[in-house]
Amino acid sequence: MALAIWWFAPLLWLDRNYLDIFLKDIATIWSQAIFLILVINCVKTRADWQNLVIALIIMAAYMAMAGAIYLSGIWRGSFTSAFGLILPSSLVESSVFFKSIAIRSFGDLSIEQEGLLPFRIRGFSLTFSSLSMLCLILIPFSYWQAKVSSGLYRSLLTAITIGLLLCLIFTESRIAYVALAVAILFYWALHAGILRKRYLLLTIGLALAITGIILLLVYLLQKPIYNAFEGFFIDLRPASFIERLNIYVVTLRLLPVHPIAGWGVPVRITGTSNAYSAGTHSSLLGMFFQHGIVGMILYIMLWLSLWKQAIRGMREKHNDRFLASFWIVVATSFLAFNIRELADSWWWDQSLMFIVWIFWGMVITAKESLAPPMAS
Repeated sequence: MALAIWWFAPLLWLDRNYLDIFLKDIATIWSQAIFLILVINCVKTRADWQNLVIALIIMAAYMAMAGAIYLSGIWRGSFTSAFGLILPSSLVESSVFFKSIAIRSFGDLSIEQEGLLPFRIRGFSLTFSSLSMLCLILIPFSYWQAKVSSGLYRSLLTAITIGLLLCLIFTESRIAYVALAVAILFYWALHAGILRKRYLLLTIGLALAITGIILLLVYLLQKPIYNAFEGFFIDLRPASFIERLNIYVVTLRLLPVHPIAGWGVPVRITGTSNAYSAGTHSSLLGMFFQHGIVGMILYIMLWLSLWKQAIRGMREKHNDRFLASFWIVVATSFLAFNIRELADSWWWDQSLMFIVWIFWGMVITAKESLAPPMAS
């Protein structure tokens, strides 16, 4: 809530040309903050909490379905949304944001000789990046639900998980691939129990040994590793890399102008599209740019409080396999999402925010809602 209140601070010096974007961001953050408050105050029982689970499953199925339609080739066109029908055409053509919500498509064919895959999927998200973040939250969640379910419902959840995984692959988000790989290793480590206290010294020793081996290999194989990195992160879509680098350079240059409360909105860089404005393409850097050092600290504190609950949940002994595995999934999803958000901001897409805040609500209310009933 403190972060939502602080969101208003830059209004005093906001460029009025960006007022529409600022008001859109305000409406988004406050609608989600109010929603989270309602969840925290209304979800008190296991049945209430299970409704949040069902909501996320519906959203997961919804996103996987859109990806499957585009991936299978059933339909790859575009359509005008209901909101797009009432917007002036001049506004749609001149604004990246309004165009993104007025003219919808489930994906785009890749430019010839650029990219790893023949097309990229965005599904019902506004961007490929948003879909990749959404998938990193929902894949561990739907996998967990499949594991604790049975029968036809388990088969349905398995299909949704596979669908989301394909969606993630076809977003062609390189940092999302890295986040997923790290998350899988992290999940395995948590599930195997090697991060528990009794194995901690052994785990630290193994981690140090593996780190030493990796550093040695990096030293011995510098050129092949650099070439592989360059090929995967730069040469695959060079225009994307150059645009992103330019965004970070301009963002860092403009940070000292409003260091305490930020600019309030992304600021367009001359000669580039609105989609490549300063203060975008990184949640932490974007939060610092748009809401200053105070906003960034509040954002980090929010995540630390959520991680604290996840760690506390994993440390507690649970007789319920459902609850024990839930906290492992929470930590896995958090880690994957935190890695991915280093290279993109996520509060632009309302559907992504809705899913993230439902997930946060599940985490915050889990201990109270899933606690065993008191003996009478």
